[in-house]
Amino acid sequence: MSRGEESISSGSGGSTVSRVSSWVRENKLKTIGTFWGTTLGSSILWNLSKPHEKLSLKLLHARVHAQGVTLMALAGAGFLEYLDRREKNNLKLAAAAQKH
Repeated sequence: MSRGEESISSGSGGSTVSRVSSWVRENKLKTIGTFWGTTLGSSILWNLSKPHEKLSLKLLHARVHAQGVTLMALAGAGFLEYLDRREKNNLKLAAAAQKH
């Protein structure tokens, strides 16, 4: 079991989804990089498995898929950052409300 898996499985309380969610929040770049690399590698292998297409067309498709996957990864990073900031803001508001 790797160090990341240990931190997920040994989390204190909470559901599995909440433990995984907190791990993803703590390791955003690893999560996004893994998603990006896996998707891009799958796309390239899929394109190379088409024997009836020319190599130039395969490379064109690979480039377009790479651009799409990169945009999805950036959108995912932005969404995770938005969720983090919203959660921090909610915690600040709750702390301020308890003080009064």
